[in-house]
Amino acid sequence: MGRFPEKKDAKEATVDWSKRHVKKLSFWIGLICYSALVGLVVTGLLIGIRRWIPLPPALFGGIVGGVTGGTGFIAMRWYWRDHYRRFLRTRLNTLGIPICMKCAYDLTANESGACPECGTRL
Repeated sequence: MGRFPEKKDAKEATVDWSKRHVKKLSFWIGLICYSALVGLVVTGLLIGIRRWIPLPPALFGGIVGGVTGGTGFIAMRWYWRDHYRRFLRTRLNTLGIPICMKCAYDLTANESGACPECGTRL
């Protein structure tokens, strides 16, 4: 975000991203499906472990909930990272700051028509 001309531009881009993507149904379906899958796997593993190590029900539920919620959050952040980067690069190009869409190399004063870092054509 250090490439935005002003802090308000960076903040506007972040707010715009959040408004656009958190409202998408695919975001919530992905989050719920992934969390359910992780929850089932963790529950299955803990059921197997309970045979050797007795766990109180509250601890069992806490572990399942914590692992499911935590990994769901981490996975969705990882998944959206590339989308977010592309969005920010597009926003910078719109503001007149030329950035390579693939590697984020600063293309100011580039006349070759290709990114010198990754070779992507402009």
